[in-house]
Amino acid sequence: MTGGTAIRWSSENPNVGSGSQKIIASKPHSLVRTEMDFGKQGTAEAEFRLRPQNGGTQVTWQFRTSMGSGPVARWMGLLVKRMVGDSCQQGLEKLKKVAESTEQESNNQN
Repeated sequence: MTGGTAIRWSSENPNVGSGSQKIIASKPHSLVRTEMDFGKQGTAEAEFRLRPQNGGTQVTWQFRTSMGSGPVARWMGLLVKRMVGDSCQQGLEKLKKVAESTEQESNNQN
């Protein structure tokens, strides 16, 4: 497993905020695990698992963070799940479009 590549961001938009994301582990064609730091909002880990399926690739995404156990923290956890989940879904849809267009371009060149 390898890792180490990182990105940092900063935004005046409160919905974006600032933070960093670092790849902490990867296996070619099967896994990317990242660690995220959202500053005052806390930290999290995410994982993308890739598996061949029906001539394509199935991507499974996981997001883990501790929100605490109190009622307010649990409520916030539901909000975070929705926000992060929606953002990840949009990213996966963009990735699918890029992968499919690249595959189609490759097929057209052959």
